[in-house]
Amino acid sequence: MAEGSDVRFGEVVCLWAPDDAGYVVGDDGITERMFLDAEEYQSCPVHMLQSCCFIIVQKFQYSAAKAFAKRLRSEEFSALKLTAHNWRSVLDHTEYLYKELASDERKMADERETNEMELRRKSGYSVVYGSVVQLKHRQSGRFVTQSKNRAEHDPLGMDVTLVQDGGEGSWWRVMPAEKVRTEGEKVQQGDKIYFASVKFKNSFLYVSSRSPVVVNHRSEEELAEAGLGAPEPDKHMYMRLHDSV
Repeated sequence: MAEGSDVRFGEVVCLWAPDDAGYVVGDDGITERMFLDAEEYQSCPVHMLQSCCFIIVQKFQYSAAKAFAKRLRSEEFSALKLTAHNWRSVLDHTEYLYKELASDERKMADERETNEMELRRKSGYSVVYGSVVQLKHRQSGRFVTQSKNRAEHDPLGMDVTLVQDGGEGSWWRVMPAEKVRTEGEKVQQGDKIYFASVKFKNSFLYVSSRSPVVVNHRSEEELAEAGLGAPEPDKHMYMRLHDSV
């Protein structure tokens, strides 16, 4: 991908943190962790680092998946300790809940199929500022997703992991980090950008010096107490799209 060319859905990119001189890397899928790696890149060309490659895809829908998870967590059936893997063996197939979960599961399958169809349809379309995207880790097939857990080494950070199938925490709005770009314009190779969480207000994907890949987050109460308005992304929140294989 040449400098200045459009960034398109379906393309494989690397996320470069210029202020920390490193690529954002996802591990092999065993621990689902993400981190920043500068030293390995210095001794190994980027096309060899499959773990730092991400596919830009459109916003997936998760309504059916949410309904299925909500039914599993229902207080009425909490004693059964149902999970997505054991509910068929725990419940009798004639029970009302079994039938409802089976229906939810079929809807989930339809939803996944619709997402995949939309993925193929959108492939090749230019990404514009303001677009909601998901970042699919090429090596593991998991999605970059903000969790609800505080980052271990950053008091204002929320943890980010790689999640199978993703979820609403995987939705990121692409925003320009420089005033020369505005919403609606095409994202160009080499642009400085940042990712704003769609699900969590006041959250931006960024690189922390202590916990490399976290989301900066402040609650409304924390902002009010500090006398601050909506946070503006600083230099730590910029990531640069780079060439990959």
